[in-house]
Amino acid sequence: MMRTAPGDPTPVGGLVAIVDDEQLVRSATSSLLRSLGFECRMFDSAEALLAQDLCSFACVLSDIQMPGMSGVGLAQRIVERSDHPPVVLMSAYPNEQALDLRDRRVIAALLDKPVDSDLLHLTIADAVRNARTSAG
Repeated sequence: MMRTAPGDPTPVGGLVAIVDDEQLVRSATSSLLRSLGFECRMFDSAEALLAQDLCSFACVLSDIQMPGMSGVGLAQRIVERSDHPPVVLMSAYPNEQALDLRDRRVIAALLDKPVDSDLLHLTIADAVRNARTSAG
């Protein structure tokens, strides 16, 4: 069952890629998004996600601080592709590069960890809706 975002009557769903090196964060975020009507696939690194076909994802939600490629590097690689899903970054410690991507609207949003569940729902739903509107 798809649920609507708070304050919005339009149901939103889709496949969300969750990228975080911390298993507990991936699992908790996935459980939350599933309860809100999204399907989720979890990845423990940016490189693991980039090995996939990104066209199947409605949105990418990624931590910034990870071993190997950072969430910022991941976002930059994703948006280089012509038909890419929106990217939402999250971090307890956002860096200058992430703030710059947000300010230039390269990413859909930058969220502070710990992420408020209602704000996460609204952010992902808006990113998916906006991407569908742009594509459509």
